Amino acid sequence: MKKVIAIIGSGMMGSALAFPAAENGHEVRLVGTHLDRDIIDECRRSNKHPKFDRAFPVGVKYYQIEEYREAVAGADFVIGGVSSFGVDWFLNEILVNLDPRLPVLSVTKGLINLEDGTLISYPDYWRSELKKRGVDREVCAVGGPCTSYELVFHDQTEVAFCGRDTVSLRLFKETLSTSYYHVSLTHDVIGLESAVALKNAYALAVAMTIGLVNRHH
Repeated sequence: MKKVIAIIGSGMMGSALAFPAAENGHEVRLVGTHLDRDIIDECRRSNKHPKFDRAFPVGVKYYQIEEYREAVAGADFVIGGVSSFGVDWFLNEILVNLDPRLPVLSVTKGLINLEDGTLISYPDYWRSELKKRGVDREVCAVGGPCTSYELVFHDQTEVAFCGRDTVSLRLFKETLSTSYYHVSLTHDVIGLESAVALKNAYALAVAMTIGLVNRHH
């Protein structure tokens, strides 16, 4: 059955997820943040994201941030497409205003360092901050070695969706899985998000090692 997906944040990964969603026949509403105004203008003009030399599939509509309420009205779920720098913005401007029953899948990867030095996942951070405001909500997240370019250009890639809400996880997988975008499900949020953070550290270490070796040759 056709679904309606609102993606809030038109950065590269949020926008890339519009491709499998729309190619599966769903309606995608891509919403730019306050920092994405030029991106949405370009999408409306050319039907292309400025970073991707490929047109969006049929079924993608574009919204500026002032129109986000229109974009989420009637949506089956929301994808949070902000980077780690936008975590608090997404909390204060979007999550507190969404119906708590509306499922949310976040592309923001890794862990957040609290003032006392504790490392927690972004879904757990959002959950605890929302509870302080009387909102009971679960947020699911994407983890895996998938880049936006791989997604847009249909390279074979494998990711996992994590969260405590099994029904929502199955909805996300059913809606977004394709012949090139392979999705596994897990309840181990901290395990997956820790692995994502470690992957980045290992990648940086390998790159530095290669640089040192090349310098000495």
